[in-house]
Amino acid sequence: MKTGQYHYHNSDGSISLSRQTAKRVSKPSVTPALEVYINGVKQSYDQSPVIENGRTLVPLRGIFESLGANVQWDQKNQVVTAIKTNTKIILKIGAKSPTVNGKVSQIDVPAKVRNGRTLVPLRFVGEALGATVDYNTSKRTIRITSK
Repeated sequence: MKTGQYHYHNSDGSISLSRQTAKRVSKPSVTPALEVYINGVKQSYDQSPVIENGRTLVPLRGIFESLGANVQWDQKNQVVTAIKTNTKIILKIGAKSPTVNGKVSQIDVPAKVRNGRTLVPLRFVGEALGATVDYNTSKRTIRITSK
């Protein structure tokens, strides 16, 4: 329905009442939830993945542990350390320069805390731990395969 006016006319043609119509508001479309699979197993997190600046952020502990890494959290310095076999990742909350085995990397979106959960960039974490990461935009699925 378009926005406009309508008028009620008396028998002599004069206008007795005018009304402005409201523009119809369409329902917002609902985007299906993003699904994450690790080695074929659908993951379930207590906080849904978040997409920020084209990067997917997921709860830290869930992704690291699902990929076989041990996680340490330094509350005072806001630093996450994850270790898997010969790989050590250090992520500081809010920083865009994590380290992998002592080498500095650059990421577009830093790790952050949201709703009491630490979120980390999924692709960076997966690839840093030696996994392949595939994102299917039409199905809204991310598949991570450990090597």
